[in-house]
This record gives sequence, C-alpha cells and structure tokens, in this order.
Amino acid sequence: MGRSRPHLRFSFLVAFVLVLGMLPSPSQAQVDPRCSEPGVTILTDPIGDANPTTGNPATDDIERLSIAEPGSLGPGKIMFILKMASLPATLPGDVAGRRTWPVTIMNAADPPLPEMATDNFVVRMSTFPLGPPPTFSAAPGTGPNPVTNPGTPADPASNYTTDGSIRIIVSRSQIGNPMPGQTISNFITRIRVHGGAVDLTPDNMPDDLIPAGDYTLIGSENCVTNRAPI
Repeated sequence: MGRSRPHLRFSFLVAFVLVLGMLPSPSQAQVDPRCSEPGVTILTDPIGDANPTTGNPATDDIERLSIAEPGSLGPGKIMFILKMASLPATLPGDVAGRRTWPVTIMNAADPPLPEMATDNFVVRMSTFPLGPPPTFSAAPGTGPNPVTNPGTPADPASNYTTDGSIRIIVSRSQIGNPMPGQTISNFITRIRVHGGAVDLTPDNMPDDLIPAGDYTLIGSENCVTNRAPI
C-alpha cells in the first residue's frame, strides 16, 4: 500500500512522448506556401515560345508568375514574381532594348474593392524610357507603359536576378488595398518592347490572351517568422 508503480510511470511517460512527437512543431504549424518564395504559382507559359523576330528569346521568354507574402517584406506588402528564361546582369541600354515586364490584374478582387475607380492594376519592371537601371512601379488600369500610365514607385526592395526572376514588391494599397482573405484574379502578362513606331509583344501569358488565375491573400503581417521547435 502506498508503493509507487514505476512501470506505470514509465508507460505514461512513453505515451506522452509519443503523443508529443505526433504534434506539429511551431515551425511546421506556421508553414504556408504564400509566406515564402517562390510562393504560389498562378500562371505558367511554355518555355521557348518567345518570338525571336520581335524580341530576345531569353529576356522575353516568360515561364511563370507566382505570388508570395513573406513576413520579411513588412506588413501590408505583396510580391509578384515574374520568371523569365534569364536576364543579363546589366539590362540592355540601347533604345531597341528598352522593355516593360508587366503583370496586369484584371477585375482584381472578390468581393469588389470598395470605392475604387477600377479593379484593374498593373505592376511592372521597366527600362523605358531612360534605359537601365530598371524602375519598378504599380499603376491603376491596364496600361503597362510607365510614361503614359506612370503610377507610383514599388518598394525599393524590388529586384531582378540573372536566373530570370523579377520581384515586384508593392503595398496592397497600390493595387486597391485587398485584405487578407480576399481573392485577386484574372492575370495576364504581355512583354513590351519599346523604341519603334509601335510596341512589340514577343511573348504573352496566357498565350490566348484570356486573363486567368487567382490568388487568395494571407497578408504578410500574418506570415510571421517561423520559430525553432521547442
């Protein structure tokens, strides 16, 4: 009477450890593809289909569009990642080489954005009209040309790399201020080569020019940095 039962304590300890091992760690519980690069793929395009007579088979060949909202961007930020076949370390500076790499969001939010003149927005990297280094910006409407539709500068952290990744980081307020849980939709990308009498479009995504794809925002402020398991 009153004696301890070591085997019972041992059984309980083993059971507790087994159950604890089945629980997700804090880092596992917080994983969401929207919270880190490459994010969520929205659109893809056949590789190698850029028109070589109107553009450059590498810099104008679209591969995919993805969207991410890492917490490292800061609250209220969203990153559009346009993947090209490749990009040179220094973009072409000649007049014929000046380009705009845009992502246009058509009928952007569901439900519709309140008190907005348009639900359409464009985010872009461009070397037009002054040449490199490129500028990054966002603008209302569907016009990709940064001269006729200048918009506002994107986040200074926007960048491109030679693997062909173009990262355009904007505040949600620059694209109509969609909130976490809302869905933005109907995306299209049409590369623009400036410098001639008319702009040339060597590649499109989608190829049929019908805007497609959707993305439900999580909010970068909700993508907290993962903690190490305890």
